[in-house]
Amino acid sequence: MADRAAECVEEFREKYPYLAGRPLSERDGQTLRSELVETDRVEEHVQGEREWERGFSVDRVERAESVTWAEGLFRFLTARQPYDDGLGGRFESRYDGETFTVDFDDCWTSSYGDEQAAKNAAFQRQLMGGTYPESEDSARSGEHVEGEWGDVATIRLTRTGSS
Repeated sequence: MADRAAECVEEFREKYPYLAGRPLSERDGQTLRSELVETDRVEEHVQGEREWERGFSVDRVERAESVTWAEGLFRFLTARQPYDDGLGGRFESRYDGETFTVDFDDCWTSSYGDEQAAKNAAFQRQLMGGTYPESEDSARSGEHVEGEWGDVATIRLTRTGSS
């Protein structure tokens, strides 16, 4: 997976050389996912102000800088590797101890991507017109619908990468 991620990052560097080496963010107060921030930490001991107060140690961030666009892309591509075979949960019955597994669909699985693409296609079909896909499970299989609008541009708004 790391080799494929490195190939993708190299393609990114070739296509967007002006972005690849730039930090993801240079704005103070910008919150990024922890894996996208390089930090230097120092441990400091704080002595109590009065003699009966115990001292304690704190971990303080001395420096925090975002990684570059290329490094961020590499980290996300390699972070998804454990999910390539899907995500599931193993459950155990408290009555008889029998276990079973349930597969989960999330943003890393192809089934989730397929579902989102189908929703987008349905949305565009309703706006611009088109024919429903052939399916035994659909009452509208093969049916043609007229669109409400002409040539529409579709923009998908999503949450940020840090959510």
